[in-house]
Amino acid sequence: MDWTILVKARKALKGLWGKADLRGRCWGIVKKGNPFNGTTIVLAVGTELIIVSQDDNHLKIHEFVRADNNDTSLGKQVRALLEETGLPLKTQ
Repeated sequence: MDWTILVKARKALKGLWGKADLRGRCWGIVKKGNPFNGTTIVLAVGTELIIVSQDDNHLKIHEFVRADNNDTSLGKQVRALLEETGLPLKTQ
C-alpha cells in the first residue's frame, strides 16, 4: 500500500500534533477487517482520542471519548493483568 496519503495527513495535522496531550504513530496488524490496518496517527486532547488510519487510498478517522465508569471490557482485562504483576495502579 502507498502510505503517501498518511504522510500528507500527518503534515496537515502538524498544529494539532504540537498541542496534543498524547501523540504518536502506531502500527496495526495488517489483516483483512482490521480498521487500524498498517501505520496510524494517534492524537489525544483531554478526554478525546482520535486515530487516523488508511483504507486503500482513503483516510479513516476513528473517534473515541474516555469512558467515565472505568467499565470497558478492555479496561478490565488490562487492569486484571497489571494487578497480577503487583505493579502500583491508580484508578481514575
